[in-house]
Amino acid sequence: MKQYNETEQKILKSALTLFSEHGYQKTTTKQIAANAGVNELTIFRKFTSKANLFQVVTEDYVERAYLESVLIEGLSGKDFEDIIHTITERTYRLYKDNIKLFKVQLIIPSLYNTD
Repeated sequence: MKQYNETEQKILKSALTLFSEHGYQKTTTKQIAANAGVNELTIFRKFTSKANLFQVVTEDYVERAYLESVLIEGLSGKDFEDIIHTITERTYRLYKDNIKLFKVQLIIPSLYNTD
């Protein structure tokens, strides 16, 4: 999991909060910067774009489910049903512990739609 410095963490937390409250389209980088207490240019230096910031926010929280470790560690001898149960439980805990992330994903169903 990537480690973020204090400024990046403030931006990520601010972005998650505002995206979940107002949606991706209605949230501006100016609002995110003000909420995080940083200059708007810092967002672009750290994350290059609002779309990339959204992707990083999402990926950061998804990684917290530790799905990779589930797939790599401790699976020998487990049957398929136990593996699926473990993955499902970790994913459920991720969303339960990070309800804002789930709300963001519900608000943005077509963010990456290229139609």
